[in-house]
Amino acid sequence: MPSLKQRVTWESFIPILTNRFFLYDTLKIVLFSLALFTLIFVPVFLGFQGIQAWPILYQFLGFLALVFLGLVSLALLLMTTIYRNHLRARFTITEERAEYETLSPPAQWLTYALLVITILTGRIGDAGMGLLVTAKAKLGINWREVYRVKEHPQQQVITLLNNWRTVLRLYCTPENYGEVAAMVSALAAEGTAWRTQHHLKPGRLFPRRLLFLTVLTLLGGLFLFLIPFRISPIWATGIMICGSLLIWLPGWNRFFGSLTLIGAVALLNLILIEGFKITRSIGLIGAPDSQPEFMVRQYGFQSLIVGEWINLLLASTSLGFFVWLAVSALRGSLYQRRNR
Repeated sequence: MPSLKQRVTWESFIPILTNRFFLYDTLKIVLFSLALFTLIFVPVFLGFQGIQAWPILYQFLGFLALVFLGLVSLALLLMTTIYRNHLRARFTITEERAEYETLSPPAQWLTYALLVITILTGRIGDAGMGLLVTAKAKLGINWREVYRVKEHPQQQVITLLNNWRTVLRLYCTPENYGEVAAMVSALAAEGTAWRTQHHLKPGRLFPRRLLFLTVLTLLGGLFLFLIPFRISPIWATGIMICGSLLIWLPGWNRFFGSLTLIGAVALLNLILIEGFKITRSIGLIGAPDSQPEFMVRQYGFQSLIVGEWINLLLASTSLGFFVWLAVSALRGSLYQRRNR
């Protein structure tokens, strides 16, 4: 076995549709997001509408589940088509941590779509944000945070888990699997010894930040439904779902991050269109039989009352949060753990 201080790096191709680990992890995240959203949304909805609104809520949750499954199916289809059922990745093992980095080029159509939307909204200076789609996803876990290691020799896969969930899967090659498995076992044992020495309890590694971001994402999605204009609710639903999935699916950060950012910018554009749309024109006349001397035009923003302005402010704040969330995911900073 090589020295533990040696940096070991290799590249591998990760299958998508033919990868049971990939599909299993995706299904877990979808079910978790649906369950968490239901726990937050149902009490709020029934609190405002009353128990008599349960049939409507039941239909909405069914629709939401279909949207979830549709987005995930679309993502799998696009990734399979674009990347030909394989993602190219680089894995690195050092004395401190194990890391994963995507090497597959991003979907260029997402970049172009984002650039077109930013230009159409008049914010040409922000078009450079489209370049963020090319940012690489880089994930990792410190050995001190590894509580369990599962080896799958037949698939040449090693799973690293913290105290409650799967964090990283190392896809090895047939040639280096044995060497990597031995290194991982030794380094994970060192991490266990360090936790024992420092009396570290498992609860201290619970991902409160991810749960906090998820709650903010779901609440932010609810605020998007408060927009006081006639805009299809599919926009708010899609942004909320994509935002939730990008938090718990770091390997898909470019896909769901791009969709979240594109959706937020598009929804902002729709708000501006509705806000500056003329809702009615009033003619002021000088005499009963004369033609109007001029017209007083009332725009969508001018027709809002105080309560609707408050709702619009909450929705706008939520849009800002989703933009920050998407940009952080595209840059990879959303998943970086601060060293303590």
